[in-house]
Amino acid sequence: MRWLGAIVLLAGCAAPPSTLPVTGELAGQAIETTVDSRIARYYLEHYIAGEDTDSELDTRIAVVEKRTRRADFTRENLRELSARFSPDFATLLFTRQLLRQDSNRRLHRAVQRENERLLSALAADKPLPEVSDPGYTLLFAPGWFYATTDSGADFARQRETLTRMGYDARLIETQENGTVEDNAVIIADTIRRFSPEARDIILVSVSKGGPEAAFALGHLLEPHETRRVGAWINVGGLLRGTPLANRAFEWPTSWLARAYFLYKGWDMAGVASLTGRRSDARLRRIHMPAHLFVLNYVGAPLSGQVLPGRTSDNFSSMRQLGPNDGLTLLVDELVLGGATLVEPGLDHYFLDPLIDLKTAALARVVIDRLEKR
Repeated sequence: MRWLGAIVLLAGCAAPPSTLPVTGELAGQAIETTVDSRIARYYLEHYIAGEDTDSELDTRIAVVEKRTRRADFTRENLRELSARFSPDFATLLFTRQLLRQDSNRRLHRAVQRENERLLSALAADKPLPEVSDPGYTLLFAPGWFYATTDSGADFARQRETLTRMGYDARLIETQENGTVEDNAVIIADTIRRFSPEARDIILVSVSKGGPEAAFALGHLLEPHETRRVGAWINVGGLLRGTPLANRAFEWPTSWLARAYFLYKGWDMAGVASLTGRRSDARLRRIHMPAHLFVLNYVGAPLSGQVLPGRTSDNFSSMRQLGPNDGLTLLVDELVLGGATLVEPGLDHYFLDPLIDLKTAALARVVIDRLEKR
C-alpha cells in the first residue's frame, strides 16, 4: 500500500523529525538508529537499561510510566504524550508498557523461544521441523494490491515456509482493490467452505485484510459458523482505517487524489472504505466470538527506522497524531482487544529477512495455546 503515500506527497510532507543517534535494547532486540528527542534517547539508552543518570528526566519518565502501567492507551493520550514529550518517546513507552503486561510478556517469550529453535535448525543446516498436527488450516487474508505489487501482502514467503513445514496454508483470493465490506463477504464464504474440512482454522490477516477479517468474524458470520476458527492473527490491521484515506477526500487533496487514481486506472471505493467514518461505523457492528483467541502483531518503528521514501513521508505526516507505523496509528490496531505482540523497529510493511520464520514461530505458539484449551 505504499502507493497511498502519493496522497501525502501531493498534499505536501511534514518537516522531518530531529535525528539524534541512539543505541539500546528493547524487548530483547538491539537497537541502533536515530530518535527525535533527547528524552527518547535517554529513555532507550539509560532509563530502560536501569541507569538513572538524570534525575529530572528520571522523575518525568517515572510519573508517565506509572500513569500508563496498565497499557490502556487511547488515541488521545498517545497524541498528548507525543506533543508533551515526542512521538518516538511515546512509541517506546507504548512498546515497553504493552510488553510488560503478563499475557503479552509470556507470548513474546514463547515466540522468541520458538524462533530461536527454528534459527538453530537453519544454522545447523537442518530442515525446518515438520508439524505434528497438520489438522490445522491457516487461511491468509491479504492486503491491498497483493497480486500486482511486491509489498509482501500476499504472504507468499510465509506460506511457502509453512507449507514446507507441513502446515495447510491457503490464500484467500479477495479483490485487490475491493471494499472492506465486499472482501469480508469473500472471507466469510471461505471460512464456511473450509469449516467442514478442517479440525481448526487460524485466520491470518494483514493491513487492509484486518478490518475485512474482523467484519467477517464479528458481523457476517453467525456464532456457530465461527466455531472452527480458533484464532485470528491480526498483522498491522487497519481496523480504524488510515488518516491517509481521510485526506484523499479532503480539499485540496481530493481532486489531486482522484486524478492520480484515474491515471492509475483504479476506482476509489477501496480507499473510501478505509476512512475513519466508515471504519468506526463497521466497528460498532462487530461483536467478536467469545471463544476466539485474538492476537495483534504490531510493528512499532522509531523515526529513524521507517522505510525511506513514501513510507517515511507518511510516517512524518502522521507524527502529530501519535505513534504510527507509516500507514496507521499503532493504538488503532488494538481496538478489538486480545493479546499483543509488538515488533520494535518494523514499520507497516514488516520488511524483515526473518519474517517467514517469525510467522512460523507465531503459528506454532498459537497452535500450542489452542491445544491447551
